[in-house]
Amino acid sequence: PSNADSEEAGVPDDPNLPKLVHGTAELHDRLSRIFQTMGLWLEEPRLHRNALQLAALPPQYDPSRLHTIFTGHVGLWLEMLNEAELQYQRDVLLSQFQAL
Repeated sequence: PSNADSEEAGVPDDPNLPKLVHGTAELHDRLSRIFQTMGLWLEEPRLHRNALQLAALPPQYDPSRLHTIFTGHVGLWLEMLNEAELQYQRDVLLSQFQAL
């Protein structure tokens, strides 16, 4: 199919597409793990105790991330973004701007 056919069907004709799909799969895995971890956090009664030793929690509780939350760190979790998609979108917008 021609580029016009691909664009009309909503499928970008771009050589970076495999990279984007791979990035999406990685992002899905990361998000799935963090949502499972957050579910554990919500269900774990030990997290409400003052004497909790975070280091004693199993790895699936992501004690290091939990520590950053408990210490009041409010930084962004940039690892939860699809960097390949952001780069792709930036490049598309830049090329559209340059075409003006």
